[in-house]
Amino acid sequence: MHARWSFTIVALCLFSAAFIATRAASQSAPAAPSTQPAGAQQPGAGQSGYVLKVTTRLVTLDLIATDSHGNPVRDLKPEDLQIFEEHKARQKIEHFELFEKRADAGPPNASAPAIRKPANVRSNQLPLDRLKIPPTVLLMDVLNTQTTNQVQGRAHMLQLLRTLPPDTPVAVFLLGSSLRILQGFTSDGTLLRAALDQTVIGTVIEGNPHDDRSNTANFILDTTAGMDATLGLNSALGEIQDFAKEERAMTVDLRAKETLGALAQIGQYLSGIPGRKNLIWVSESFPISIAPDPDMGNNPFSGIRDYADQVKLVANALTDAQVAVYPLDVRGLLAQQSFSASQNLNRSQSLMTGPDYASQLSREDIDLQESQGTMEEIAQDTGGKACKNRNDLSSCITTALNDSSSYYEMSFYPQNVKWDGMFHKIVVKTSRPGVKLSYRRGYYALDASSLAKKQPPEDRLRQACTDLLPSTTIPLTVQSAPPGQSGNPQGGLQYLLLISASGLSSTQEGDSYSLNVRVADCEFAQKTTTFRFNERALTKSVSGELFRTWQSTGIPYHVALMPSAETRRIRLVALDVSSGLTGAIDIPVLPSDIARAAPVAPPAPVAATPYLELPDKVKGSSAPKLVESVTFHLDSGASGTLDWSGDALLYRPAGDMPLDQSANGFFSYAFGNRFHCLDGHFIPVDPADSPPAMRFAFHNHTGKIVVVDLKGEEPVYIGDLPVDPSAQPLFDLVWKSSHCQEQ
Repeated sequence: MHARWSFTIVALCLFSAAFIATRAASQSAPAAPSTQPAGAQQPGAGQSGYVLKVTTRLVTLDLIATDSHGNPVRDLKPEDLQIFEEHKARQKIEHFELFEKRADAGPPNASAPAIRKPANVRSNQLPLDRLKIPPTVLLMDVLNTQTTNQVQGRAHMLQLLRTLPPDTPVAVFLLGSSLRILQGFTSDGTLLRAALDQTVIGTVIEGNPHDDRSNTANFILDTTAGMDATLGLNSALGEIQDFAKEERAMTVDLRAKETLGALAQIGQYLSGIPGRKNLIWVSESFPISIAPDPDMGNNPFSGIRDYADQVKLVANALTDAQVAVYPLDVRGLLAQQSFSASQNLNRSQSLMTGPDYASQLSREDIDLQESQGTMEEIAQDTGGKACKNRNDLSSCITTALNDSSSYYEMSFYPQNVKWDGMFHKIVVKTSRPGVKLSYRRGYYALDASSLAKKQPPEDRLRQACTDLLPSTTIPLTVQSAPPGQSGNPQGGLQYLLLISASGLSSTQEGDSYSLNVRVADCEFAQKTTTFRFNERALTKSVSGELFRTWQSTGIPYHVALMPSAETRRIRLVALDVSSGLTGAIDIPVLPSDIARAAPVAPPAPVAATPYLELPDKVKGSSAPKLVESVTFHLDSGASGTLDWSGDALLYRPAGDMPLDQSANGFFSYAFGNRFHCLDGHFIPVDPADSPPAMRFAFHNHTGKIVVVDLKGEEPVYIGDLPVDPSAQPLFDLVWKSSHCQEQ
């Protein structure tokens, strides 16, 4: 159990830290024109002018300001507010903006052009950025709710649907043994009611073992009630009671783990929607802690638990995703259960005494406070409100909609903070009298890059495939293509994946940019959680011109795979290794798709003239060398040949030809005498000359090409002509020479 908790906590820390790292504002960056294919969705659109940067440590919070009557205050200025962190001095407000989404504003602007996507284009971004009403998720939690209260919660939600403003986007999620989406975002009341009809499932929640008359210890106590002694069984009874306490704690462990994991996944799923979102958690919750019990068992500390830190981590992740949680206690206004007839049917007469009743009343109050304490903690930490001890639950959702309809987004860079993962409190004050402020209570000083290094990239990719909901943190768009396209005569399913570059970490060296992005595809059979996994790495270093194009249009990546006949779903995952951010998108697969993707007969070979492009050979433009191989000779008769006349670029040595001699020969052949190393830099001999392009293009006789790019941290091979392992060590040595490193 401890190991499972540790994995969950690390994942939540990474998710939260990545969000802290990506909330940087860049108000001077103009929007670049889109050159995407028609119908493809612009990655990251609708972000209110934000450009995500993972190298910053900006803390962002949503601020709700109301007057004495509960009405929104919409004219606050940055100078009206002060932010304080812990006991440190006042912090500087870096960004301040009012967001207005009026619940009475009606549907989206009908005059705005509708964005229609082709049937073969999918996006992991939910199309809600144009809505004037904040989106709301109803999480029907049957895992933590008794069956009778599930019925009551469903009735309250049905009543809510009748009072919601028109065109309010609502989604219905169900948390049982796993998390499921019963209905995606819609304002269609018929669909939402049909989803709510599926939210009542028989559930029995194990209560305090003190009051469970059916367990072994209580059965013995009931049987021996009234006797002067328990027949010498006190010690054995204590052991049994300790076991019962620990057993109950383990069931609470499982409920807490599943619940917190589900809340975190909902945060990742909603992170791609700009602005504040509402999460209505309809539940009885789980206790935030289990206190020592000196009145039962030999060990008063048996079965104690404390989930406060885990709850705070999840709340922090939700807040960074701008998800405000409004827990609804479906038990409503509770009466004491100790005096109900149903609670006393199986109680021994000897135990129906004043002290016994008093003890049960105390336990009942403590259990209620502990479960509602979890609700309060998550609500306060995410900027929401807990709705408890009341029967009018639908009005709580009206409060949530009002809160999200008018709020401020403000941010600051914490000064003199040690990024050690500790929780830091935030205090916001206003000089305006009569204004009440509601906001997140703090943040974890998490370093996304150091956390990302603690988990191997493959494990994070596998976790993103395992998650029940696909992450929308990195925007993705995927377009399917007919089998056999993109130069793949082997058939298979073909997809063009567009990865938004705005949220990826990058480093600039001169006019080149380095990225560290990995992509995985996971193939699922129907109704199974196991999957076939395949991982790939994207190009690590690109020119500045190409990188700027990617920022506008997204990073294109061609995926070709041949799934098994049982595959019914493919999930594509993109991971930014430096920050730990992920994006995922699900693609349904039909048997007919697999049948059409069967390998096809290869096309007839294309006759072409092999040639080699060496842009650094001479000044200005130079005609390509019409050759299919280059050979380097030594006086001893040894030689080495680069050959691309066949289906790959390979290197063949003859005699005792040293590899470094062939590398030096190709270096001289490719660069001539135009460049040299000076102070560790590879620069033109003539200062008026342009910098080296440091790339070569090899074309074979079938029209295939590979570009060898030496700009980045290592040689990069781009194209459909494979580079044989025999040739790669040669280009490693050429890379060292062009980067002025000793071979």
